[in-house]
Amino acid sequence: GTRILLTGFASTEILLHSELKCRFGGQETHATVESNGIGCNVPNGTGDVVVGVVANGTTHEGTQIFRFRNPLAVSKVAPHTSSIDGGGTVTVVGNGFHAHGIYECRFGDMSVKARRLDEQQLRCAVPAYDVPETVYLSIVDAEA
Repeated sequence: GTRILLTGFASTEILLHSELKCRFGGQETHATVESNGIGCNVPNGTGDVVVGVVANGTTHEGTQIFRFRNPLAVSKVAPHTSSIDGGGTVTVVGNGFHAHGIYECRFGDMSVKARRLDEQQLRCAVPAYDVPETVYLSIVDAEA
């Protein structure tokens, strides 16, 4: 599962002897004191939730929001080929392209910004290459 680190505590020394849990909205999870904050296991969830800490049964609500996101899934890319001169575009069809994402299309080791068309489509400019080659296209949400 995913773990996050909550930071900004004046001292974690007092927390070493506390029974700690992290709170994501209404869900509590295991927490551990780390050298630079509190480590939290992230539960499954949806939407935006406030993150807090429960120490010895007392809830300390934070002001930080944790955003659960569905995983990105690509089902189709069109077209499948392009000129080595670049300049064309590809449309990526899939799921999970939410409005808050900052997406990139990675053509092999080259990244370009993606434009979100809607929840199921992105459009990316195809970069130029020196020689014809096959590259893998991947989508990255830089906001995640």
